[in-house]
Amino acid sequence: MMLLGLAVGCLLSWPLLAGDAHGQVNLLAVLSLLVGLPVLTLLLTLLALLRKQSWIPPAGWQHLPLLPATWKAQLRQYRLQGGSFWWLLLSGQWLMLGLSLGTVLALWLLLLFTDLHFVWRSTLLTAQDLEPWLRLLAWPWSFWEAAQPSLDLLEQTQGNRLALPDAQAPFSRWWTFVLAAQFFYVVLPRFLLLLHAAWRLRQLQTPEPVTRTETTVQALDLGTTTNQWPPDAQWLDAAWLPREIAGQLPEPAMAIRDWAGGTGQPLVVVVRAWEPPLAELADRLNGTRGLILPLAWKESQLQHPEASHWQEWRRFAAALPGWKVLHWP
Repeated sequence: MMLLGLAVGCLLSWPLLAGDAHGQVNLLAVLSLLVGLPVLTLLLTLLALLRKQSWIPPAGWQHLPLLPATWKAQLRQYRLQGGSFWWLLLSGQWLMLGLSLGTVLALWLLLLFTDLHFVWRSTLLTAQDLEPWLRLLAWPWSFWEAAQPSLDLLEQTQGNRLALPDAQAPFSRWWTFVLAAQFFYVVLPRFLLLLHAAWRLRQLQTPEPVTRTETTVQALDLGTTTNQWPPDAQWLDAAWLPREIAGQLPEPAMAIRDWAGGTGQPLVVVVRAWEPPLAELADRLNGTRGLILPLAWKESQLQHPEASHWQEWRRFAAALPGWKVLHWP
């Protein structure tokens, strides 16, 4: 994913950074497209992160034909654990980080093999208008003196279509400012988001071990069980059931579908008995009502869940108001 973004970012940014026929690069256009646009997508990502509890990726995403088989398998697994949002966030950060590094690579290659001349043009703005805004933009790297804008630099590098540029003007001095802006506003935030998403996924993969004494187990409320389900229940597949296993379920479960959130109907949520219940699943079930059906199978045949797995799911259901464990078959 990152290599794809690296190649695409380099190819897309190359014409912009290469400049016009005279080798002049529009500074304001570079900042708008290579810094402003990525910052806007970053803000949208943060908004999705804040609203993740109300945003559930569609179940059909893992069936997209362009996705490699390994990615589809990962997405199916994380959907079972309630972590598909974090998987998509992590994949998106790898792609966006690759795009950002691709633009940095294009800049370095052009600096190495050509002489970049950064100029700026505006009908409405003057050097005095731009200088305070660019200084504010450069505040995160105030320790890097060479990458700081100045009024004198702005006045010397202002372009004019009707006049030839002054060959002695320090046009190339802007490259440090552009590089610093890309790093602090694009590369670094994306890298931090990538680390956060990877950390959340690792939490899902390695749940904290819980050690209980025999006395503690007996004292815990194991919740109630039932062997009846509401006739109007909506069956949801949170176990990614193989087709041959789904065919062995009772007739009301023939309309079972992928997990995509709850409705006002009572739910029957099918889970894998041997997988420990996670907090992400509890978050999804909270505020709804229904039954949890732990299933175990081997070689396409349903089996009774082990006693320890059964008790774990009963304890999980006991902590959720309105939920019980369904005993079937």
